[in-house]
Amino acid sequence: MRDILNLFKLRIGVAIALATRRYVERHLDGCAVMRCLGATQGRLLALHGATFLLLGIAACTLGCAIGFVAQGAIAAALGELLRAALPAPSLLPALQGFLVGVVLLLGFALPPLLQLKNVPAVRVMRRESGAPRGGVLGKVTAVGEQFLTVEVSDGVTVKVQRHSISAVLPKDTIKHA
Repeated sequence: MRDILNLFKLRIGVAIALATRRYVERHLDGCAVMRCLGATQGRLLALHGATFLLLGIAACTLGCAIGFVAQGAIAAALGELLRAALPAPSLLPALQGFLVGVVLLLGFALPPLLQLKNVPAVRVMRRESGAPRGGVLGKVTAVGEQFLTVEVSDGVTVKVQRHSISAVLPKDTIKHA
């Protein structure tokens, strides 16, 4: 039974770590902007750490309350079925469950959250938006199997691959100056 509980705790921990990693990936750019505006590493860690801690405390409290009520209901139903008086639920298992939940949250969520405090402010400027897209505007003068000949100016032609054409405009859309 103890092995099953340990496996269950491990699965919960992995789920927390995966969710935290996704949270961190989504908030890296925001943290970089905050760093540009003067936020310190400690401030970023405190902000995101407090968010996770408050969320964890709320979830653990709700889970313990549901477990406490369920334990009482199960004890009452089994007491009637067994025709025996079962002890009332105590707060000790609820407290233990609360502490285990908080420890799992801190143990599995804190390492990914530490990445947020180390995000460099220049990430905002280094953000990759893809290669700049250039283009050539011209008139198709010859069509081959693999290549097209495009007239880009009077007497100037360029040979391009067919798959490099991104748009075809209707005839007479562009007037020569």
